[in-house]
Amino acid sequence: RSTLVPYTTLFRSIADLNDGFAMYNGDKWTTYSPMELFNRNVLTLHDICAAPSGDIWLADDSLRYFINNAWNSTSFPVTYNSYSTVACDQNNKIWIGSDYGGLFEFEDGNFTHYSNSVIMGSRVNKIFVDNNNNKWIGFVYSGISKFDGTNWTNFNANDGLSGNQIIDIDEDTKGNIWVTVYQGGIAKYDNNGWTTFTPSNSGIP
Repeated sequence: RSTLVPYTTLFRSIADLNDGFAMYNGDKWTTYSPMELFNRNVLTLHDICAAPSGDIWLADDSLRYFINNAWNSTSFPVTYNSYSTVACDQNNKIWIGSDYGGLFEFEDGNFTHYSNSVIMGSRVNKIFVDNNNNKWIGFVYSGISKFDGTNWTNFNANDGLSGNQIIDIDEDTKGNIWVTVYQGGIAKYDNNGWTTFTPSNSGIP
């Protein structure tokens, strides 16, 4: 399995479970083995993001980031078994989702932890940053939280979302947010509310 991720002006990145992680800088490929990155034989990479600064972040069972032509790790405030997703926003802040550990914001070497009293849950499956730098946090069982930099807004099935098990989040050219929901089809958010597309009410398979 391989994953091709969006690239900055500095890097294109490809990850493979057995062969490791490769980056292309416009001239040549450089490959890093799972042993070099995480000190084991198999890469269990969950997510990749590229910050505007050019830093590359990998979310695996641990966290690694590429800066100044070298791989580094960061001392996380709490150790969790798995980091499910990572996203880089327009201000070079790093957003990290953990399975059971909730959501963390990383900036200038400091972590901020967002608890269940603010967001919808502790099991984060997907983080997406839209063109307005809003952060959309999708949870395994509890819906979506949106952060505009000041305020949090939470959505679940009671708010018109077609389900609470979030698989993926993306944005179209008009600024609509599209969400894949487990057994809930596809949901679109356009600031007026949610619209659900399923095989029974649309042409999706």
